[in-house]
Amino acid sequence: MRSFGVSLAVAAFVVGAWILFSESGAQHAGSLPDSIKGRPPTQAVPPSVGTNAALVDAIGLVAKGGDLGSDLRERGVVGAAILDLLQRTRGMDVRALERSFAQSYNSILLAWEEDPARIDADVAAILRTFDEVADPAFRYALSWLFEKTKDDRFVDALVTVAKFDPQRGLHALGNLGTQEALLRVRALLPLLEDSPARILALQRLAAASAEGAASLLRTWALAREKPDIERIAAVESLGVIEGDAEAMRAALEIALGPAIPLRNMGDRSLDHEHADLRSAAVLAIMRRGDMNVLQDMLARADEPGADSGFRAIVDAHVHAFQGSDITQLLIVRAGRRRRVSYGEAAWFNNHAVVTDVHRLREIEPHAADARTRELLQAAISTAATRQ
Repeated sequence: MRSFGVSLAVAAFVVGAWILFSESGAQHAGSLPDSIKGRPPTQAVPPSVGTNAALVDAIGLVAKGGDLGSDLRERGVVGAAILDLLQRTRGMDVRALERSFAQSYNSILLAWEEDPARIDADVAAILRTFDEVADPAFRYALSWLFEKTKDDRFVDALVTVAKFDPQRGLHALGNLGTQEALLRVRALLPLLEDSPARILALQRLAAASAEGAASLLRTWALAREKPDIERIAAVESLGVIEGDAEAMRAALEIALGPAIPLRNMGDRSLDHEHADLRSAAVLAIMRRGDMNVLQDMLARADEPGADSGFRAIVDAHVHAFQGSDITQLLIVRAGRRRRVSYGEAAWFNNHAVVTDVHRLREIEPHAADARTRELLQAAISTAATRQ
């Protein structure tokens, strides 16, 4: 009797565990579209075996005439890569994802390079999978593939990603870089809920030299109701736009105009010691590296009666100039003014060479303050070792 009782207890435990497991599996499957419900993956599946029907069943993509699993199985190596990507990402926290999933999308790009004729059918299957598998991590991973294609068929999917992960979606749309993708970034801009996302959208439009970006950035920068950190980013982004003279004109208009006080710069005060939007404009111009514009700005700053705030901003940011070497220009300026600004000392520290040492020593007594003198002395020591 005791043996029989033990046997009954063991049997009851097994049955109960089976029921619990079945219910758990059913709940998990419920998060997937009807066409691919099934048990969750238990181990990584390499793409090389992805065309096997057993793999399809292994991650719950059970093929039933015309369903999603069948579509992927028919796509060969590309379908296998999508299955592998799903296996690696489904149900994961995006922040915990390892970038090993790049192996999956790289194999897709390689397949398309080798056989362009397959692309249309593959894209249709991939987009259907994206639509039916509403898993954030899976969609996040696919965005890295989409952004590399320059194919407008992926724009809607990337907008979907931007809605749950603005940073990733905006980066991907910007990297896709087509006119349609950039139009969608602009359309998303007023819908974004926080400053970091809006700043990123402005920066991506500028980096891509999107049509109308200069006008948009100027308008955003001069809108006093916008957060100061967004206005600063908008002005700085004017210096990034290539091939659009309007961008430089807008930056110069702000830089050479009256003071535009800022009140809440947050951590951007680390980059701009002067709480004035002109500081962002001058920095944008310096980063463009146009020697003619630089010389004009220095001349304006050194005019008798020039705005002291403008002069201080130019002095602060001159080290950020990204054009040709201006060491001799700044040494002559410092000697003429009998003053070396901290920004000029920073330029010397980064660029001066051994042949500049003698003249740097001549202007050392003109350092604006103790902090500038210390940096200028460091610049002289460094220049003595730099050819």
